[in-house]
Amino acid sequence: MAKQMVLKKLIMIPWDKVCSPKQQGGLGVINIHNMNNALLARWLWYCTSSKDNLWSRLVATLQNELISFVPEFSPLKNAFQTIAPLLNAAVLATPGDGTTVLFTPDANLTLAQFLLKWLSSDRIFNDLVKTSQSATAQWSLLTQLLSAVNLASLGCKDSFCWRLKLDGKFSVKSIYKLQKAHPKVNSTLFCLWKLNIPPRMRLFIWQMAQNKIATIDNLKKRGWHLANICSLCVSNEETVHHLFNDCVSL
Repeated sequence: MAKQMVLKKLIMIPWDKVCSPKQQGGLGVINIHNMNNALLARWLWYCTSSKDNLWSRLVATLQNELISFVPEFSPLKNAFQTIAPLLNAAVLATPGDGTTVLFTPDANLTLAQFLLKWLSSDRIFNDLVKTSQSATAQWSLLTQLLSAVNLASLGCKDSFCWRLKLDGKFSVKSIYKLQKAHPKVNSTLFCLWKLNIPPRMRLFIWQMAQNKIATIDNLKKRGWHLANICSLCVSNEETVHHLFNDCVSL
């Protein structure tokens, strides 16, 4: 029985570069991992608008760890904890009655609830006795600032706004873009996709502009043992620049 040979495809350009937007010099291919995070974020976003459905109750239970049969490192819980920083950056929360489960595990207590709980504790009065004159003045300033806070939202439901869009509505596209870095726009490569030429030619020029064609010098960098000589003119090393600029045989 003949041995099966597995051929490893030559990868010239990293996948992250391929998945980069065309404005940044990539091909704009969708990153499956980032898209999965965006879709998970959509489910958690729906929990804020439909808190009575089964999915919302399940997420709230997992987030508050009210049931013991869910493993500590379950895939679902790990996925939620992974996208929590994304949601914290994208969601603007307005505390109301504090009944909505927030996305981060340690943010179940809203700011309003924390202040009310802290102000009603006995420790605050014990600490006041020990304060100096300067600290007492600062405390007076704090009470003035707190008195200026509008408490009209007490008794109202918590509200959430999607800060990545002007209309405040959730968008999978916006949170997908949030996961990617924002380097400078590569206007040269971006204009390439507007040329009225066949797609295969555009793709070849895109590779050539980044020196990512399988020339001999690039193959040698990847461990191939070859004699670096141009097979056309047989006088210079085979590089991208030589083939398309200096080679006299072309």
